[in-house]
Amino acid sequence: MGGKKAAPAPAPAPAPEPVVEVTPEPVVEEVVEPVRARDENGHFVADDPSTPENEAWVGGEAPTRRKRKLRRSK
Repeated sequence: MGGKKAAPAPAPAPAPEPVVEVTPEPVVEEVVEPVRARDENGHFVADDPSTPENEAWVGGEAPTRRKRKLRRSK
């Protein structure tokens, strides 16, 4: 018999991992009702017109005013 041994069979290639697409979650902006700022005594805080920020509202932005329906006189 011959002096050469047969080479071992190569190991099978590992199965490729499935490609998983990661989609970022949509950013949900919370709708927060504007809240009046209060001091430590619970009183409303007034806005200082000399500053650019509105101190009278938490977050610095006042709510938009809604238009009122005008009543017609009869």
